[in-house]
Amino acid sequence: MSIQKIIDIIENNSHVYEILKNCPYQILKKWSIFNYHSGEMILRQGERFDYFFIIVQGTVNIYMMSENGKKYSQAVYKDGDFIGELEIFDHAPSACYVEAINNLKLIGLHMNEFCEWLRVDSHMSHYFNRTLAKYLYNLSKKAGMDSLYSLKYRLCNYFLDHMKALNEESNEFIVKVDKTQISDQLAVTSRSINRILQEWKEKGLIKIRHDSISITNLNFLIDEKNKSMLE
Repeated sequence: MSIQKIIDIIENNSHVYEILKNCPYQILKKWSIFNYHSGEMILRQGERFDYFFIIVQGTVNIYMMSENGKKYSQAVYKDGDFIGELEIFDHAPSACYVEAINNLKLIGLHMNEFCEWLRVDSHMSHYFNRTLAKYLYNLSKKAGMDSLYSLKYRLCNYFLDHMKALNEESNEFIVKVDKTQISDQLAVTSRSINRILQEWKEKGLIKIRHDSISITNLNFLIDEKNKSMLE
């Protein structure tokens, strides 16, 4: 792999630059570039792998799957996020599946060079520790939310986090929605989600379209979140 291609990626991607800006030359020349198409699997749950990855472009779905096929999406990672950071030190099997949501570009470093990089680059060592703490914090929050709060509360939260104003003058908000993705992320069946959406639709509080949901009463959604917090 030409080191110039890696340098071009660093210079054209602010997230990657922040991570690799102090990377020593002897490590920098060991990076490789990987490309995946939408729907391709990067890592499989239970399999071992030898590389640490940084996402340069695109997004991935990080999920676990039970023996009976039940899927639980833990996070969606984007530019600048790491893949394989939890398993790399003990060469442990992957805890999750990692699947490309869209066309994806990664840079990867073999585990031996990665450990050497952390040893000699104090900037990266500090950055890695902060990032790992952030990931674990977010995973802990999600696990607690999924275990302790009702589906209605979590669905309200999801809509509030993902909604966008239809236009500047409108009081209507829209959420681009993939019901399968939501059910995976909230660890419930699509049927359970549809039951709540149908209830809100009959009350005239949302409009369900093919690929989106319009929220016509934002105050109601906030009230629903507050009430369902205690259920």
